[in-house]
Amino acid sequence: MKNLSIVLFLALCFTWSAGATQSEDEVASPDPVVVTVSAAAVPLSVTSASITVIRREEIESSGAETLPDLLRTLPGLDVIQNGSRGSLTTVAIRGAEENFTVVMIDGIPLNDQSSSMGGAVDISSLSLASIEQIEIVRGPMSALYGSEALGGVLNIITRRGEGGPSVRIQGQGGNFGSGGVEAALSGRNGRFDYSIGGSYFGISEQVENDDSSLGTIQLRTGWALADHSSLGFSLRYAEQENSGFPQNGGGADYSILRDPQRILSDDLIFGAQLEQKVGDKGILGVGFDSFNRDQDSNIPAILDAIPPGEGSLPSRVGTTEFSRHRVSADASWQLSNELTGTVSGRFIRETGRSDFMLADFLQSQFSDERNTGAVGGEIVYAGRSFSAFVGARVDKGQGFGGEVSPRLGVSWEFIPSLQLKSNYGKGFKLPSFFAYSDPLVGNSELRPERSRGFDIGLEHVLPGGRVSLEVTYFRNSFRDLIDFSPELFQLVNRKETMTQGVELEGRFQPADSFWIAGHVRYLDFDVRSSEEPLRNRPRWRGGLSMGWKPSERASLSLDSLWVGPRFDYQVPVPDRDVVGGYATTNLVGRYLLTANLTAFVRVDNLLNRSYHEFIGFPDPGLYARGGVEFTWNK
Repeated sequence: MKNLSIVLFLALCFTWSAGATQSEDEVASPDPVVVTVSAAAVPLSVTSASITVIRREEIESSGAETLPDLLRTLPGLDVIQNGSRGSLTTVAIRGAEENFTVVMIDGIPLNDQSSSMGGAVDISSLSLASIEQIEIVRGPMSALYGSEALGGVLNIITRRGEGGPSVRIQGQGGNFGSGGVEAALSGRNGRFDYSIGGSYFGISEQVENDDSSLGTIQLRTGWALADHSSLGFSLRYAEQENSGFPQNGGGADYSILRDPQRILSDDLIFGAQLEQKVGDKGILGVGFDSFNRDQDSNIPAILDAIPPGEGSLPSRVGTTEFSRHRVSADASWQLSNELTGTVSGRFIRETGRSDFMLADFLQSQFSDERNTGAVGGEIVYAGRSFSAFVGARVDKGQGFGGEVSPRLGVSWEFIPSLQLKSNYGKGFKLPSFFAYSDPLVGNSELRPERSRGFDIGLEHVLPGGRVSLEVTYFRNSFRDLIDFSPELFQLVNRKETMTQGVELEGRFQPADSFWIAGHVRYLDFDVRSSEEPLRNRPRWRGGLSMGWKPSERASLSLDSLWVGPRFDYQVPVPDRDVVGGYATTNLVGRYLLTANLTAFVRVDNLLNRSYHEFIGFPDPGLYARGGVEFTWNK
C-alpha cells in the first residue's frame, strides 16, 4: 500500500504542475466517435470511462499480424500468452480474471461458456483483417453488457464501405517459416455499402512442436432503405489450428512428455440490425446476432514425475460446441441539446455441449442451455465542460434471480484543458456451463461472481496540444469467485480479491514528424481466503513508444515493453512459483514505393532477449518479417 500511495502522489503532482491554459494555436486532434462506453455512440472527449481507442491507421502502420501483437504494449492490459505465437492468449484488465473481459466483434460477444476456461476468449484467433477501430474499456460494464463484463470490454469494430471502390492486398513472410496474405474490397454504391475481405497467416515451429495457422473471411453490408431507415448485416468466419505444449505442463524446458497438444477451432459470427429514425430526435433499432464455436482438442497428459504422482493431469481428447443467439430492441431519444435517454431489451439463449475422454477410458460429458432476459436504460448529459451518465441493467434467467448492475460517471473540465473523470459500476458473471455441469468438478449450486469498481483520473493537454498527460487511480473488489476445492473435488464460491492501482500515460510531440509516448501501471492486489497471489499479474508494467516520419514516404516506430516478475505454477516444477521480469523491443518501418505500393518490415524482440512469459515457456527470440501492401481507391 505504501508503494501505491507514493506512486499516486507523485503522478498527481506531476500532472497538476504541468497545468496551463489552452492556447488558440493548439494542435487539433481528431475526436473519434466511440460505441462501447454508452448505449449510443458518443465522441471520445465527452466520455468519463477509462478507454483506449486504436484506429485503422494505427492498426495498419503497426505491422501486427493478430490482436495479441497489437495489444501487448497498451496501458492497463495484461496480455497472457501461453507459449509461442498462435498459442492460447487471453487478456486481463486491471488484475481481473481473464474470463471477466467481454470480447466482441461489432458488439457481438465471443465468450464461450462451454470451455474449461470459464468464458475467457483466446484472442490469438482474432485476425486484424478488415478492422476499422478497436475500443477497450477498463472497469465493470455489466450495466451495458451483462454477464462476463466484471473487468472490462474489448470491442472490435469492422470496416464499412465508404466512397468509391477501394482495394487492399497485402503479402508478407518471415523467419520461422511464417507467411500470410490479406485482401479486402470495400465501397459504396448509392444506398448500398459493402466491405468484404479475407486473410490467412501461418507460422511453423518456433521453439518445439509449436506451429499455428489462422484463416478468416469477413463481410459487412448496409442498405439505406429510405431516408430514415437502414438495414445492416455482418458475417465473419475464422478457422484456427495450432499445436504446442499444454498449459501448466512446464513448456519446452520442463515438460516430461514431449507430445504437443493440438487444437482446431471454428468460429462463425452473424449479425443483423434494422434502424428507424423517428422525427429528428429519436432512433429505434431491432437486431439479431449469433455466435457459434466448435473446438476439437487433443491434450496430452501432464506428468509431475516418473512414475506419475498425485499432481499429474490426465490426457483429454474431445470436442466442445457453443452457441449464443440474441434478440435486441433499443430506443434512443434526444431529450434536449445536452440530454439523451436510451432504453433497451435483450433476450439471450445459450447452449453448450462438451464430450471428452480422459486418460483414454473415463468419459466426461455434459450439455446445458440457458435463457436470459435483460432490460436497461441510460441517461447521458453532454455539456461543453461537464458531462455525466447514469445507467442500470437488470438480468434475469434460469437458475438465478435478478442481477442489478448500476453504472455512473462524470467528466468535468474544471480548469481549461484539465479534465477530471470518475466512474463507478457493478458487474457480475454467471457460472459457465463447464462450472455448472462438468460431471467431475462442476457444481450446480454455484452463485454468480460479482464485482464492484471505481476509478478517478485527471487528463491534461498542454498549450499547443503537443503534450498530453493522464493519471488514473482504480480500485475493484471481486467476491464469490469460483475456485477449486481439493477437499470436495469440485468448484465452489469462496475467493475474494481486491485490486487497486495507478495508470500513468503521457505523450510528447515536439515536431510534426516525431512523437514519443509512455505508460506505466502499478497493481496492488489482495487475495483473501488464499495464500497464493494472482497468477501472471505483474505489479509493475510499463512501455515506451517512439515514432518518426523523416519524409512523406518513410516512417519508423519503436515500441519497448517492461514487465515485472509474476507468480506462476507449472505441474513438473512445483518448487518454482515466480517467473522473472523481462523487457522486449519491437521495430516497424514502412516506405511508400509508389502511390499505391508500400513496403514494410517488423522485427519483434529486436535485441533477441531471452525471457519467459510462463515458467518453462521461452520466447523464440528475434522474429522478423517483411512484405508489401497494395492499395487502390477510385
